[in-house]
Amino acid sequence: MKKLIFTLAFSLMCGNLFASCTKDKDDDIIPPAEEQPDDNNKPDEGKPDLIIPEGCTVINRATDGTGIDIVVVGDGFTDQDVADGKWNAAMDSVRKYIFFMEPYKSYKQLFNVYAIHTAYEGKDLSCLSGDETVETKMCKYTSFLMPHNVKLDNISKFAYENTPVKEDKGTADNMFVMFIINSKAMGGGWCSMDLVNYRPGRAAAVVPFNIFWRTIYGMFAHELMGHGIGHLCDEYIGNTHLGETFPEGNMGTEYYFRLQEKGDFVNVTFSTDPDDTTRFKNRVWAEMLKNSYHGLKAPVEGAVTYPKGVWRATTNSIMVGATTSGCYFNPVQREAIIRRLYKLSGKEKEYSLDVFYEYDKRNEDWDKDWINKPYDKI
Repeated sequence: MKKLIFTLAFSLMCGNLFASCTKDKDDDIIPPAEEQPDDNNKPDEGKPDLIIPEGCTVINRATDGTGIDIVVVGDGFTDQDVADGKWNAAMDSVRKYIFFMEPYKSYKQLFNVYAIHTAYEGKDLSCLSGDETVETKMCKYTSFLMPHNVKLDNISKFAYENTPVKEDKGTADNMFVMFIINSKAMGGGWCSMDLVNYRPGRAAAVVPFNIFWRTIYGMFAHELMGHGIGHLCDEYIGNTHLGETFPEGNMGTEYYFRLQEKGDFVNVTFSTDPDDTTRFKNRVWAEMLKNSYHGLKAPVEGAVTYPKGVWRATTNSIMVGATTSGCYFNPVQREAIIRRLYKLSGKEKEYSLDVFYEYDKRNEDWDKDWINKPYDKI
């Protein structure tokens, strides 16, 4: 039981520890979408003026809704690094990857994106080895990035107080933080969030990772957009529970049922029968199955690290793992994400399945390609 409790708790806090993709060309991995006018980088368009704190960069400004806040917090950038262009290089990656996948590409008008880095005059964080440590106000760094060393409260406070979020919202409740570290070392990455007990002053989700490690867009898509904002759970099968069936009971299926009834973790099911309203909680997915929506087939067994007793919508998706399964949100995931975006942006009453289906016409060919693609052909 202790092993099960740890696994479930850790899966809530962490996404895929090494979520990543190996392709580099955006047009190979981004689904086709209608061209969107690139208006959203104009900070003041459609919004009253805000005081932009010194050192804060406005990457995107919402032109619709109340504005979903993403704050990029950089750590480990010295004055010389900034002068040499490393902070600007990090920002180039943020601009390139933050909205590079559907459905986020088509909904960037709902987001505010701000960036700010801490003051730092220490050692290059790419060069740590052995038992060597460097500690800042935000994190204790060793040769590997560990969850217990990341100071979530400090990061949240810094992000909130040094960007327009404080003036604009007056709360950090719905703020999402990308904690980017000036390092090219393989350091892992995850999404820290708590879907059960909110801690006052802490961001809704914090995603730490090394910004110059080669697989970073898995962190944007899987960790920030999938886990943090979309409230999707992992769909990969891990090594911990090989041959095991997902457990029943309060720390197993019942726990997930409670979350799913709130709209969280609805990208997995515990029955393959779309008429089973007790165990197939996502009724939109159930209707998609009955209608073979975009070619959607029967659920695929294996998710949340277990190979049996839990099912995902498609063989491949970003929540299965970006390295082996492609940068792709499937229709079940997209619907859950867009529903969340409308809620987070104060537009919940405007959402309906008709809104989703109208938007999702652009992804039909993309879905049919991915839904029929075998796992070993990625």
